Amino acid sequence: MRTHRPGRRIDGRRPLTGTGLALAAVLLAAGGCVQPVSPEARQLLVNSRAAYDRGDDAAVLRDTSAFLAGHARTKMADVAYYLRGLARTRRKELPAAKSDLKAALGRTQRNDIRVGAMKALGDLAFQEHDMNWAEDLFRQALAEVDQRAKPTDEIRYRLGCVLQRKGRWREADEQFDRVAHVFAGTEVARRAERRLRCLAWTVQAGAFASKRLAHADAARLRAKKLSPIVRSVTDAGRLCFVVQVGWYDSYERAAAALPVVRLHRGDAFITTAR
Repeated sequence: MRTHRPGRRIDGRRPLTGTGLALAAVLLAAGGCVQPVSPEARQLLVNSRAAYDRGDDAAVLRDTSAFLAGHARTKMADVAYYLRGLARTRRKELPAAKSDLKAALGRTQRNDIRVGAMKALGDLAFQEHDMNWAEDLFRQALAEVDQRAKPTDEIRYRLGCVLQRKGRWREADEQFDRVAHVFAGTEVARRAERRLRCLAWTVQAGAFASKRLAHADAARLRAKKLSPIVRSVTDAGRLCFVVQVGWYDSYERAAAALPVVRLHRGDAFITTAR
């Protein structure tokens, strides 16, 4: 397993800092990022932002692509690449989304776009099971945000999930503890609390408000030669009973067991366990 290398950039090299970053900005401007942006082109970006907020990803792709067709070398191109990358992520066009988000990150001097692009790329890395790259991206994003404001809560929560996937449970708890404390009462804090003090992985095959129904479901799975157990959990202040199959010390072992459980419970999924 690769070890974490602080400061790794998305292309594997260390990010520019200090004089190097200032020089890069000068070269970027000298390289053609002085092309004027017409009012009509600016309106395309305004329209793209509004379209993204209302969930119209087709309109985002149309307007950002129109902007980039004539203004890819302007200082505002970072916004177009970023919005198009987010829209492509929602459309599950993941290779194209990754390309756009990298383009936004490589061009921008805006902190909000840098952090947003790193978070979005970190989420993509997580989906692709590249936990080392995901950790690098989330840690870099955390270094550039206000620790008591959004989107720190989501970034720190996602970093905790990455650390759990890598088997670094205590380090994950540190991230979840901070989310639960700083953002107490929010949905992200509640999700963090549910993942605190976990030490293993399991396959959840069902959740019931009734203990009797949970045990009946476990009995049906036991008849299929599985080994389920029933656990009581509190979710959003309500007691429920979950049916879990297996106790695995790594995510990979749980993933190998998941298809067997799904033969009998098509909606079974992997989750953490205490």
